[in-house]
Amino acid sequence: MVSLLQMKTSDIYKQYKLMPQLIKHQLRVAGVTKLITKSWDDSVLANKAVRACLLHDMGNMAKFTDLSDPFWIEEQKIFWEKYGQEAHEATYSILRELGFEEYVDILKIESSCYDIKNEKLILENINKPALMVLYSDLRVDLNGVVTLYERIKDLITRYPGSNRPETVWGAELERYVQILTPIKVTEINEAMVKPIFDDLLALEW
Repeated sequence: MVSLLQMKTSDIYKQYKLMPQLIKHQLRVAGVTKLITKSWDDSVLANKAVRACLLHDMGNMAKFTDLSDPFWIEEQKIFWEKYGQEAHEATYSILRELGFEEYVDILKIESSCYDIKNEKLILENINKPALMVLYSDLRVDLNGVVTLYERIKDLITRYPGSNRPETVWGAELERYVQILTPIKVTEINEAMVKPIFDDLLALEW
């Protein structure tokens, strides 16, 4: 196990044997947040938002249902034995192992937003790091950074019959995020976030 005194994001991902597509997803989400928050006066809060994005799906190994590679099938069995089969709870367990309780709190707030249908209640009760995880995650699909509309359409297609709350408050959420940054959030794309990946992987914890 890597010492917390010298740990980088890449070390965390290696320690928990994250699948390549999961690593890319978290880097993309963090990249979107990094672009949005780089203008914030509060660098501590901006840094916390980026780090929360880098950790937000650490437990998603629990939820893959279409694995075909024998190596990852076996790794998932080991993961289930240690962390269970509920992705959010697995994420919280991993973060507690790492001593990152503050990020558990952030991600619980972010997750709770999907049970809220009123965007005003979300904006009134969410802190900025949780807000950035919520929004930036809604800008990334399986293949890269996309528009909010494309991401919501993707979710509806992948989970037919589900009641997607993003269809109610997604647009208002994006309008609010735009107030927080001079960069045009609707123009953030894959080409803009990819150059940030190396710095995110080298980020020291």
